[in-house]
Amino acid sequence: MKRKGFIKQMFGVTADGRVEQLSELHIPAGTKIIQSFLISTLFGDNDTSFKKVILPNSVKEIEEDAFVNIRTEQVQFKNGLEKIGDRAFIAGCLNYENLVFPKTLKSIGHYAFAENQFPKFSRNYSLKKVTLPNNCEYYKDSFDPTTEVVGGKLIEG
Repeated sequence: MKRKGFIKQMFGVTADGRVEQLSELHIPAGTKIIQSFLISTLFGDNDTSFKKVILPNSVKEIEEDAFVNIRTEQVQFKNGLEKIGDRAFIAGCLNYENLVFPKTLKSIGHYAFAENQFPKFSRNYSLKKVTLPNNCEYYKDSFDPTTEVVGGKLIEG
């Protein structure tokens, strides 16, 4: 079976010939699972940040540690996403005041959005409020202690 993969393209050439770091990361259409450490392995060692990460509707699951240490200002979660694994976005920089998840989301793992600070390494948490579908299960430690969680089902333990 042939699998589609990610293309590691970190730089682009502008019309006037300058080389710039890309500002958006588009996950290829048809991708169903973003595997553990995939994005952080491809881009994490290069102090990479993106203005926007765009997921296609085909993504059903983001596995544990997939985006660890990746800084981005915006992630477009689309309908179809069902699960976000443990530590999926830990130690990143999501610069959101209010993040709304799609109605298809069913679970968010331990520390999935913990240590999201802006600027990085400060105690100024940037993720202020999240809105979850009512049937989405999450843990108290899924988010930073100062993040307000609206909706969802808190799982003890």
